[in-house]
Amino acid sequence: MRLFLFGGFKSEFLEKSKLESELVNIESQHDMLNEGVAKRKEKMEEFQKKINEVEDAVFREFCEEIGIENIRVYEQEHLRQQEEIDKRRLEFENQKTRLNIQLEYNRDHLQKLTNAVSKLRETIHKEEAEITGLQKNEEKLRKKVNEIVEEQQHLKDRLSAHKSEVIKAQNEVEELRKKLLTLNR
Repeated sequence: MRLFLFGGFKSEFLEKSKLESELVNIESQHDMLNEGVAKRKEKMEEFQKKINEVEDAVFREFCEEIGIENIRVYEQEHLRQQEEIDKRRLEFENQKTRLNIQLEYNRDHLQKLTNAVSKLRETIHKEEAEITGLQKNEEKLRKKVNEIVEEQQHLKDRLSAHKSEVIKAQNEVEELRKKLLTLNR
């Protein structure tokens, strides 16, 4: 049992040594890569410096004419202006989109109002036609009422005439009865 424990300890020790060795190797590679990156960065800076010198020589007259230090200042200003233009263009497009949405909403709202007005006009037209029809019916009924009133008056006049005749006849009958009574006495 002791041998087994000692054997397990030995294998762990070997594993640890192996991992430490790999770690040292990886750190060494990492340092070498960092050195390589630093050297490349330095070379790139040298190349950029040479490019800048060549650009300065090529664009010297142009830069002097427009009163700037070098072409990079011009490019930065141009880039800044372009970014400002792009920003304004985006703002303009956003505002245009908002206005188009508002315009579409207003058109839709106007169409709904126009439809509502058309329906109201149609309703008014129907109501006016109905009123005209009712007025014609009223006129017909008024004429009928007038005719009936005239007929009623005519009948009243005839009734009155008949009553007068009846009264006259009753008076004659009364007189005849009185005469008859007088004769009978």
